[in-house]
Parts: sequence; structure tokens; C-alpha cells
Amino acid sequence: MYLACWLDLATREVIGYAMADHHRAEPVVDALKVAHGRSGLEAGCILHSDRGSAYTSTEFGAEIRPLGLRQSTGRTGSCDDNAVAESLWAVLKEAIGTRVWPDRAITHAKVFLHRDLL
Repeated sequence: MYLACWLDLATREVIGYAMADHHRAEPVVDALKVAHGRSGLEAGCILHSDRGSAYTSTEFGAEIRPLGLRQSTGRTGSCDDNAVAESLWAVLKEAIGTRVWPDRAITHAKVFLHRDLL
């Protein structure tokens, strides 16, 4: 299972998230749709991510352009450029561990039990 999140850097709040059983653009786009609907991202807003294929995909680019959002990506090999997101992942992993659960429903329940992090 893969969890995609968008954070508001001003508040450090998770404003959009989605989970999927694959690491393609779809959960990143779904999380962005939640973030846009929930927080009303304004045109010109900068979306920062790492250089992962989901964030540099055609599908993701096609989603942000009509919304007037700007894309920023960190430097290759530099976790410091994405430190806030890396911190969220560290806290979540500390809370739930890094393990394999038997199915999607249990995985979803374990992650979202810690909704206060999300």
C-alpha cells in the first residue's frame, strides 16, 4: 500500500491524502483533488514534491495545469528539500511501524487510526 499526502507548509496540516495498492500517479492526483477541494488551493499555489515518477507524470501535470498550480521538485538525492514531508513519514512510521498487514482493509485501518497525524 502506498500513501500520498499533500501538506500545507504554513500550518503543517495534511490537506489531502489518498491510499492505493500501487505506486503510480493516481493516488497522488487523488490526494491533490482532496487537497484542492478541502482547502481551496488558489491559482499560483506552489506544489512541492520529490522527483518521483508519480509527481513528474503526465497525469499529474494534466491535473495541476487547469487549476493554475505551480510545480516545484527537490534536487536529486536531497531529502532536505522535502524535509517537512519526510518528517511526516518518520512520525507515521514511528506510530505504526513498517510492517506488512494481511489485506488492504487492515492496512487502511492501521494507518487511519493515526488520523491525528494526517
